[in-house]
Amino acid sequence: MLRSFIDWLDDYLAGEGPSGLARAVVGLLSFAALCGAILGDIAIRAGAIVAIMLLVLGGGLVLLADRRSLQRRIRADQRLIFDYAHALHGRTPGYHITSWDKTIVVAANGDAVDTMKVRARAERTGVQAFYLWFGCGWPQPAKYQRKVHVEVRTLLVDDVPGTRLDRTVVWFPNGRFVVIVQFPSTLEAGNDIYLQLEVAWPGKCRPLIRGECDRYTLTLSHLLTQARYKIVLPKGADTYSDPIGFQEGVTLKSGTDVEGRPTHVIEAHDVPPNHAIGLQLELKKGAYPATRQGRPFQTADQ
Repeated sequence: MLRSFIDWLDDYLAGEGPSGLARAVVGLLSFAALCGAILGDIAIRAGAIVAIMLLVLGGGLVLLADRRSLQRRIRADQRLIFDYAHALHGRTPGYHITSWDKTIVVAANGDAVDTMKVRARAERTGVQAFYLWFGCGWPQPAKYQRKVHVEVRTLLVDDVPGTRLDRTVVWFPNGRFVVIVQFPSTLEAGNDIYLQLEVAWPGKCRPLIRGECDRYTLTLSHLLTQARYKIVLPKGADTYSDPIGFQEGVTLKSGTDVEGRPTHVIEAHDVPPNHAIGLQLELKKGAYPATRQGRPFQTADQ
């Protein structure tokens, strides 16, 4: 009987959401109060309220267990989607990225927002998925992964964002994740692909803010014709920097933006396959964007 009630409650909450749960609890408690008022005994009223509260609590625990089981199944399904899509496309993705423009804005607490504008061209007919890999410089716990938000849109003329595209985010044990972008229909050979991705990533740059060295690089599996990587630091920050993978055709410009935030802009042409370019950064002592008694800014959960 309890299981049947939980199944009904699960279906009800799926349709009504959190507000439905609040209405259900208030309704049950009101019913208990009404029974107590009719029966007129304080002990009976208290017993009815306690019984209903225990019922709601038990139902909540069962729903929580079901939710965790569902999350495990979803993660397994996501990995299967990635494996099947990768197998269908083979080792080559079927497209070639021609231009990569990425900006990472680092907040004073280590949060970051990555914005990427990607241009590519389909090399064969039948391409329906696009893959991009992401990672950060420290092993984040799962509570951070759940808060990462990824949005993918088409990119129109003059870099105007268009409508959202379906995407699947698959996490791996090493803390990296892949974004699989699904196109509405298969592409023909020679079709251009213009995408904008925005990744809001809590705690991504925490090593840098805590005074450690942190790497900011990009790597592609094929020749990249043109790339631009802009790193925007919190206002008041100052860094040491070491170049990574710089060669002929790679330039670095450092300065400040209109808001007074320090910036590093890397521009590169004809980057070889699997060649990482970027910077290793370290905050200078006394130049932290926000301090607490001379120590790097720390969030409440540190």
